Amino acid sequence: MKNEGKKNIIFIIAAVAFCIVFSGNIYSSIQSYKYRRLCSEYREQLIATENANRELTDRIGRVAEITGRIKETTDANITDARGIIETVERLRAEIKELEDCCGSFNQSEYYQYWDNIYDLE
Repeated sequence: MKNEGKKNIIFIIAAVAFCIVFSGNIYSSIQSYKYRRLCSEYREQLIATENANRELTDRIGRVAEITGRIKETTDANITDARGIIETVERLRAEIKELEDCCGSFNQSEYYQYWDNIYDLE
């Protein structure tokens, strides 16, 4: 009878140990799933950020190119009215291109604003 009681105690201890290990394994699997999902979300955000960064780098390069052309246009030596008109038109086109590169821009509203300013003076 004493032997049977010891066997029961050992069986109960083994069953409890098995339950603890099994539940720990389930908990670990759940945590692992959560972390994999979170890692996947972070990876997607990283890819989106890299794409945005690449796009901004390209845009900054384009802005630098356009502003270089604007500088060349403003540094031009103008000697007559025709040269002034051509330079102003060239500047308008370059500024429009710069605004398009930088984001939304409504050309008609922009020039209407400046035309109204000059008409009021």
